[in-house]
Amino acid sequence: MGTSNGGMLLKGKRRNHIGRIMTIMFLVILAIEVWMGTNIRYPFGVFVLISYLIMLPKKLLNPKNMVFFFYFVWYVLGPFGSNYTRYLVQYAEYTNMAFLMLFCTYCIIMLTLDITIAETESPDKRIESIENLGQDRRITVAWPIKLMLILLLLVSLTIFVIRTGGLSNWFGSNLSAGHFSRRGSGLYSLIFQYTYYFLIFVEGQQKINSTFGLARRFVYLITLPIMFVFIASKGQMMLCIFLLFANGLVNEKLVSWKTCMLGFTGVSIYIVNMFIRIGNWKDSLGHTLNYFDTLEKFLMVLRDYKPEFFKTFYMPFTWPFVKTGLLPSTIHYDFNIWLTDVYNHNKWAVLQATDQWNIETDMYLNFGYAFGIPLVILLFYIVGLLYKKCIYNGGVWIYIYILEFLYCGSHLRGGIILYWYWFLIPIYFWLILRYAKDSKYKIVFKR
Repeated sequence: MGTSNGGMLLKGKRRNHIGRIMTIMFLVILAIEVWMGTNIRYPFGVFVLISYLIMLPKKLLNPKNMVFFFYFVWYVLGPFGSNYTRYLVQYAEYTNMAFLMLFCTYCIIMLTLDITIAETESPDKRIESIENLGQDRRITVAWPIKLMLILLLLVSLTIFVIRTGGLSNWFGSNLSAGHFSRRGSGLYSLIFQYTYYFLIFVEGQQKINSTFGLARRFVYLITLPIMFVFIASKGQMMLCIFLLFANGLVNEKLVSWKTCMLGFTGVSIYIVNMFIRIGNWKDSLGHTLNYFDTLEKFLMVLRDYKPEFFKTFYMPFTWPFVKTGLLPSTIHYDFNIWLTDVYNHNKWAVLQATDQWNIETDMYLNFGYAFGIPLVILLFYIVGLLYKKCIYNGGVWIYIYILEFLYCGSHLRGGIILYWYWFLIPIYFWLILRYAKDSKYKIVFKR
């Protein structure tokens, strides 16, 4: 038994080393091709896929899956959209450098995660009873507190709906009217969303061992489509599904029927979300690939701006001061808002909607790209640590990690520092202080 495990461990370490060396080699090859003037769009896609396959995670919730999904969909599949072909020609002189920066960031993140969390999938560690999580690894909330949270959810949702034009605005003939009338109601939206996230996670922690327990789970399931209308976010709806079934997904394999079901659900949510935003099926389906336009926006910035140290990096830190009136409301608290205001003024000024720029734009504008690399490494090192806490400690760490797992996409398509961490970090600290003591878990090392 020991020899077998030792052989598996050596094989796993050898595979990790080969994957890391090949990924770095791919980056060097692309850099040489850029220097020679070769079009690297197609080698970029091939290398992204191969790098992922040679460092292939075993578990569904491994953060490397989210990183690969983002880069493959946004920058490998996305450029096949009808609009992209035109933009790649229009910004031809910036395209190669853009793809090189994209692949460099991808490599750095994947290598950071691979080194940080490699041990979580090593055969020398056995996680006891992870498929049947004990009560000491589950969050339980007393009924009085749960009822207070449900009341808070209903009150905040009601105020949110009233301030956005009432139910007729959300369920009328123009489905996108409610979504684009949220100005001034952000606080109530945040309260009802994060209250709902926590409630749905707590319900998912309960074992279905009675008719009553099954009925409660069913109640939350049927609320998902209703909440989808008000949240109007594909990522947040997938977050709700992950939270409701969190314990069953913690140790789920990368390839399984559950993974296929999640994939089908994600595609369905994306299509329905496009319908809610645009208002008709024909335009929604036609907009499918053209939705992934982050590369186009990155190219625009490369053309129009030169890097300046901390040009926009300070913006998220102004959020609470803008919201409390200590700073003028005209100050931008997110560089995506600022760029939307520059390139598509009415979209922000009238609809309070934003376009999204990628993490590479943040790195380029503020640090000339290269000097932003340490911050990206730190960011995804923290994500890796949270994944390990989720796997080994369970409890509230599962909740925190699943939020951060989905928010990896927000960072990759939003920037290094996101303004909503002003309220997320205090929530995390409170949850850890209140519930982390219940996350008792023992890691057994096979000798």
